[in-house]
Amino acid sequence: MDANHDVYFVGRTFSTNFPISSTFTGGNVWGGNEGFIVKLASNGQTYSYSNYIGSQNLDRAFSVALLNNNVYIVGTSYPWFAGKPFPIMTSSVK
Repeated sequence: MDANHDVYFVGRTFSTNFPISSTFTGGNVWGGNEGFIVKLASNGQTYSYSNYIGSQNLDRAFSVALLNNNVYIVGTSYPWFAGKPFPIMTSSVK
């Protein structure tokens, strides 16, 4: 939870129509086994952003943490030896 009481959560989805916001570009849906991130507004009714995260492999997001207004996600991409690693990015999403 951030200072505005917005809630961040991550996980894995098999959905090919996961709700994507236009304010964040983080990942792609390739095989329906994708990690995701959602920032849910403090009202619990709307999301600030939502998107897949990962690569073209089997992706999972396990944990999310906030530190100094930065969002850190712990996840994995399998098979990690396929040459398509879990992406590392810097983004200024509000």
